Amino acid sequence: MPFGVTNGPSTMTRAIKLAYNHLAHHNVNTYIDDISTSHDDFNYHLKVIYKIFEATQKAGFKLTEKNAIAVSEITLFGRIISQDGVRPDPERIAAIERYLTLKSIHEVRSFLGFANQFRKYIRNYAVIAKPLTSVLKGLEKKTNNAPIVLTDDQQRTFESLKTAITTAPILAYFKQGLPTFVETDASILD
Repeated sequence: MPFGVTNGPSTMTRAIKLAYNHLAHHNVNTYIDDISTSHDDFNYHLKVIYKIFEATQKAGFKLTEKNAIAVSEITLFGRIISQDGVRPDPERIAAIERYLTLKSIHEVRSFLGFANQFRKYIRNYAVIAKPLTSVLKGLEKKTNNAPIVLTDDQQRTFESLKTAITTAPILAYFKQGLPTFVETDASILD
C-alpha cells in the first residue's frame, strides 16, 4: 500500500486482521503490519510460525527482510520484550534528554503525552505527575503556544518523571503461585 493514503492505516489493519484473526487462539497478535507470537514450547512455536506463513501466502502478502524469527528478545512498539519481561526501548527513552525544561503549554502537553507511554513502569504515576497535569486543567487547545514558567514543585515533578522514565524497571511476567498484590492508579472511590 502506498504511503500517504488517507485511510491507509485502517485499511491495512483490516486486511491484516482478516488474514490472521483465525490464529488469535495461538497467541498470534497483530498491529497494523506487525505480527508477533510467542510460546514456551519451541516445537509448537514452529507450527504456529508455519501457520502464519500459510496465512501470509494465502492473503498474498510479502514478507520483508526485517523479520525476526525464533529470537529471545525483540523490540516491538517501543518496548523490548524478552524472556525476563518487558522494558522500555533505550532508544525511545533517549528522547527524554532533549527536554531540559518546559516553556509552553504545548511542551507540557507533549512531555506528558510522552511520559504517559511509560506510566505502567512508574509506580504512582498519577500522583507524581499531578503538579504538571494540573497546569493543563481548564485550558483550551488554542492556548497551546502560551508561554509558561514552571513553579519549583512543577520543575521537581518534571525532573522526577524524567528520572523515573530513564530508570524504569523490567516488568516481569505474572508467575502463578507467587504472592500477588493488586494496586490501582485511579481516583478514590466512595
